[in-house]
Amino acid sequence: MLVTIIESVDEAIIFKNQLSDENFVIFPLFESDVHPFCTSPVLLLARNINSEDTFVLPHSHSECLPFFDNFDILNTAKCFILDKKYLNSPESSDLDAMMYSSNKNIVLNIHTKPLSWSTHPLYMIIDYLDRDLSQMAELCRNFVKNESFVFLNTITNPTLAELEKNGLKVDREVFMKYFDREDLLCKNDFVFTQYNYLTSTGRPSNRFGGINFSALNKTDGSRESFISRFDGGELYLLDYESYHPRLISKLIDVELPAGSIHEYFGRLYFNKLDLTPDEYEESKKITFRLIYGNITDEYKSIEYFKKIDDMIESMWEQYQNLGYVRSVISGLKLHASSKTKLFNYLIQNYETEMNMIILQKILNVSKTMLSKPILYTYDAILLDVHPDESSYVNSVRDVMETDGFKVKVYKGKNYNDMGHIVM
Repeated sequence: MLVTIIESVDEAIIFKNQLSDENFVIFPLFESDVHPFCTSPVLLLARNINSEDTFVLPHSHSECLPFFDNFDILNTAKCFILDKKYLNSPESSDLDAMMYSSNKNIVLNIHTKPLSWSTHPLYMIIDYLDRDLSQMAELCRNFVKNESFVFLNTITNPTLAELEKNGLKVDREVFMKYFDREDLLCKNDFVFTQYNYLTSTGRPSNRFGGINFSALNKTDGSRESFISRFDGGELYLLDYESYHPRLISKLIDVELPAGSIHEYFGRLYFNKLDLTPDEYEESKKITFRLIYGNITDEYKSIEYFKKIDDMIESMWEQYQNLGYVRSVISGLKLHASSKTKLFNYLIQNYETEMNMIILQKILNVSKTMLSKPILYTYDAILLDVHPDESSYVNSVRDVMETDGFKVKVYKGKNYNDMGHIVM
C-alpha cells in the first residue's frame, strides 16, 4: 500500500487523475466535539478501492502543510464517502446508506473511538483506520445499488444535511442558563443539530453535544433558547394532526373524514354525536392504544381497525416466511421481534420516508426565500420566517397538506412561547 500526503501540485494531480467514477472510499475526519457545519475536516483519507493506495488530503493537521483550503475537488466527483452530508459531493454515494440499506452491521473504529485528529500522529491515524478503509473498499467493490439505497442517498441524506446546515439561532444568555454549553455555540450564536437515520425503523434521532433536539423539554422553559435569526422574524411550528391514523388509512384504503379524527372515532366508541372533553381525550387514548397495540375484538366491527388487524396478521405471516417486510416507499428491509412491533416499525418508516419527500419539496420552495425550515420532529416542522415573507408559511402548509393531511399552525418569538393561529 502506497501512502501519499498531498502537499504539492504534482501530488494533487496524481490524486485527481485517479479520481475516476466510484474509484475511491473517502473518510473526512472532523473533531468530534465540534459540529461539522461549524468547521472543516482536519483531513480526508482517500483509499483507491482498486490499487488500495491511500492519499491524505490535509487541511489543518499539525504534521501537514495545509494544502487544501477547501475540498471543492469533490464537488463533481463520484466516490464513496463516509458522512457524505458534510462534504459537497452530490454525485457521490454515502457509505452509511450503503451499509444500512444492505443490512451490513460493520463497526468502524472511526465511530467507536474518536481521536483528536488534528494532533494525533498521522502515521497512527492511517494505521488505526486502515481496517475501516479496507472493509469499506470491499463493500464498495461488491455493492449492488438498490431502491432503498437510492432513496437514502438522493433524498434522505441531502434533505437532512440541508436541515442541519440551516442551524438554530439561540439567545446566548437563555441557552447558557438551561444548557450551559458555550462550546456548542458557533458564530453568530447558532447551534446545529445532527440527524441519524441509522435506526431500526429509519426514523432519525437528532442529538448533538448531549442535547436531544427531537425531544426538547416542553415544560422547563429551555425552548425559550431558540429564536428567529431575523430582526422582527418569528418561529412557526406546523404540526400534523392525527398523522399516523391518516397515514395508516392510506395503507388500508379506508377514507377518513377531513375533520377531527378523534371526534369521528369517539362517536363510534361512545355511540353518541356530541362528546364531552373527557370523552374526546379518552377517544385519543383508545385510538392510539389500538394502533400501537393489539386490536381487541370489540373494536373489529369498525372497518378501520378490522383492516389494520388484517394487515398486521398478513405482515407477520410474510415476515415468518421471508424474515423481513419491506418499507412502503423505498423497499427497505424491516425486522422486528413481534407482530405489533413490526407494524409500528412499518408506520414509523412510512412516516419518515413521507416526511423526507415533503421536506425536500419544502426546501425547494425555500431556495428563493430567506425563510427556511430549521427543525424536523417526526410530525412537526419548525420554520424560521423572515418578517417580509409571511406567505412562506402558507406555501409550506400547502405542501404538507397534500393528499388530505391536516396541519395546525403555531407561532411565537421563541420555540417555547408559541400560540395556535388560524390561517
